[in-house]
Amino acid sequence: MSFASSRISRPVAALAVTLPPSLGLVVCGSDTSTIEADPISVEIPSDWVDVSETDQAGSWEYAYTDSAEDPTVYVRISGDTELAMAADTSMAVLQGKGMFGAYGEGFSMENNEKWEIDSADWANHGEFVAEDPDGDPLTGHWWLASARSVGHTSGVELIGRNLDDELVQEIAESIEYRP
Repeated sequence: MSFASSRISRPVAALAVTLPPSLGLVVCGSDTSTIEADPISVEIPSDWVDVSETDQAGSWEYAYTDSAEDPTVYVRISGDTELAMAADTSMAVLQGKGMFGAYGEGFSMENNEKWEIDSADWANHGEFVAEDPDGDPLTGHWWLASARSVGHTSGVELIGRNLDDELVQEIAESIEYRP
């Protein structure tokens, strides 16, 4: 799997070794690990590979994938997305980047709705579709949260081919925001 923009991410198919875990990884038992990017966190499968120090992170603080050799799914997270102060404005910026090719051809925002998460003054969930450079369909989700006390937007992105609904739900339910 590869993504189209150098600013957002690059291919990792050539990555042949597992990189050392970043400082954002907290092990939580054998099934999941928690990725923290203060003030937001998300749980991911514990066997996912840290690609935070590669181009795959793009502008996100931390990035993980399901496989170093043949990745199909990525989770990326940032305590500060550096997009805008409010979640809904940050969502509009991400959508604009998608419309201008940052997420490949055929980008379409499928859903953009308010999202309920504790401690956020504003929170949005967006779902989008696009195509990778090989023409394979991609589905992505953004969960963005902001609070007046923080003054910026934090976010989690899940993107991949054939995303499993159960994985999407588990990721969404595991996100915590603590400004």
